[in-house]
Amino acid sequence: MALIKIEQPPIRLITTGAMQSRFTLDEEVAIVDGSDSRAKVFRDRLLNAKCADLDYSELKYGIAYLVNFLKTAGVLNAVDEVTRTNELLQDGTESERYIGI
Repeated sequence: MALIKIEQPPIRLITTGAMQSRFTLDEEVAIVDGSDSRAKVFRDRLLNAKCADLDYSELKYGIAYLVNFLKTAGVLNAVDEVTRTNELLQDGTESERYIGI
């Protein structure tokens, strides 16, 4: 009898801590120390959310905005905007999964 492997759906809800840890220290410092108020507000909203829904349109917009800001600030080291945005929005891992309370 062959075992049937059941594919699990991708993890698209992750903890805010997991989302924050996807940014490098240099990226976070650039956001915090920068003069772009939108970047700071987006970061604050992300950190105050109960979870990060990687499919939520406002989150996707915010991540794209932050990546553009980081490119302008010269923080993206040899990585293009599309690649970095995709990295930040990739499926979550089991350890990043938001379980809820």
